[in-house]
Order: sequence, then structure tokens, then C-alpha cells
Amino acid sequence: RNFWIILSTIFISPLCLLDKLDGLKFTSALSLLFVAYLTGMIITYRFSYGHCGENCMPSNQTLINLRLAKTMTIFVFGFTCHQNIFSVVTEIKRPTSQRISFVIFFSLFIACSVYIAVAWSGYHTFGKKVQGDILDNYNASPAVDVARLFVAALVAFSYPLQCHPSRNCFLSLLDQCFSSNSIESYPPALLPQQQDHSTSMVQQQDQNEELSSVVTKGGFRNRFAHSRQARRLTTLCFLFASLLIALSVESLTTVLAIVGATGSTMVSYVLPGGIYYRLAPPSLIRSCALALFCLGLFVMPTAVCLIFVDID
Repeated sequence: RNFWIILSTIFISPLCLLDKLDGLKFTSALSLLFVAYLTGMIITYRFSYGHCGENCMPSNQTLINLRLAKTMTIFVFGFTCHQNIFSVVTEIKRPTSQRISFVIFFSLFIACSVYIAVAWSGYHTFGKKVQGDILDNYNASPAVDVARLFVAALVAFSYPLQCHPSRNCFLSLLDQCFSSNSIESYPPALLPQQQDHSTSMVQQQDQNEELSSVVTKGGFRNRFAHSRQARRLTTLCFLFASLLIALSVESLTTVLAIVGATGSTMVSYVLPGGIYYRLAPPSLIRSCALALFCLGLFVMPTAVCLIFVDID
């Protein structure tokens, strides 16, 4: 096991050292094929081996309980893609607000569809005996062995997608320590605006052009002249720290739960709600952002505690 972890780390190192997220488009496309195979295999097993039978949840069992709250962090992790939006906005062609919104909604639609298909098929195959890693439920066979190989490749290929924005954010924080740039330096098109239905198409087009201009000129990039050596050193530090964690833990489910309870909750609930409430003018959406922020502050410590508490 340790040998394959170290080998995988060496294999993905060149991908993590790439300067642009666009360089990962081929591995990302390959990962989508892996996801399609896994989804197809799980659905096929569902219709080939029938219903879960007595393992299905009784109709009188409560659906909302602590066990659901304990696994909710995995769902939060599954929909956490916010950290990549900055690189997407920077590298997308003609980054207008409409095109960015289309990328966001279309990506979430695909992810949600796959999650629902896998969850429904897996549960109706194994019922309450379904495990955190659903492949552990299947008997050994060539199809399952290929699926395990694809899952390993998916995990390996997903790491550079997380490493790239993490490195950029870390270097950006270093940049802010040595610069006087503040949020006021960003143009209005990049800040939350109160919705006004009387806004003309010309004004909207002007905002889109302003957004496109800022992104093209590197408005989201680090203003401090980071050298390639700095990027490589940061990436290698991330890889080494991740390698130590991978060698220390054995349960992928526990890792996903912890990441979902801490980092994903912060990125999905706390930061978006807090930043929008701080910058946006008074409105109903601003009040919802405050509620989202408070929900994140409640979910994070509660979920972390539930992960390490045996409630079975």
C-alpha cells in the first residue's frame, strides 16, 4: 500500500507543478470517462442483481437523525468546487458573467446527477449494508478490479485540481503581506451588487466587458512577482505534507468526512456567507448570506465532534 501511495505521488508531481489549470484538461477528461464507467457499473449491478430486499430501510425508521448529520459532511465535500472558480475565471475565454454562471450550473448539474444515480443504485443494491466505499460491497471480478483502478486514478488526478488553487491562494496571501492592495482596488463589476431590474442591457454589457478586461490583465493573479522556484517549492511542500497524511490514514471515508467538516464547510458556507454579507448592500440576499455564515459556524464544530463519536 505505501509503495503505491509513494508511486502515485511521484506520478502526479509533474501535474501539480503546472502553472495553469488548463494544463489538466486531458487528465480531467480522462477522469470523466472513469466516472462514467463507475456510474455505469453500479447502475448495471443494480438492475442485474435485483432489489436490496430485507436490507432496505424500514418505512417507519426516522430519516433525520445523528447518523445523517455525521455523513452530511461527505455531501458538503462532494459539492465543494469553489476554490477552482478563480482559476476558471482567469483562464476561460470571454469570461462574462453569463458564461461563468453557465459553467457553474452545468458543472453542478452533472455532479448532482452522478451522485443521485450512484446513491440510488448503490442503496437499492445493498440497502443499509452499503459501505462508505461502495466498491467494498462488490465481490471480486474483472469489472470491479478495473473500477478500483479507476478510483485510484480519479483520486490521483483530482489532487492537482486541488493543489493548483491551494498554491495560488497561499502565494496570494504571501502577496498581500507585502502589498497594500485592498478590496477597494477591484472594480465594481467584481463586487456583489444589489439587483436592479431596471439595469439596461448596455450597463450589463459594460460590466461584462469590465470583468473580462480585469481577468485578461491578471486582476485575479498575484501582483507580487513570484518566481517559478517559489511555486515549485510551495507545491513540493504540499505534496510532502499530503504524502505523510496518506501514509498515516487508512479510511478514505474518514478523510472525506474530516475535510468536509472543516475545509469544505469553510469554503462552502462560512467564507461565501461572511464575505457577501461584508461587501453587499442591504438586501434579502445579504440576510440569507448571514444565515449561511451562521449555519457554517454551527455545522463545522458539530460535524467534527460527530465524526469521532460512535452513534451506532
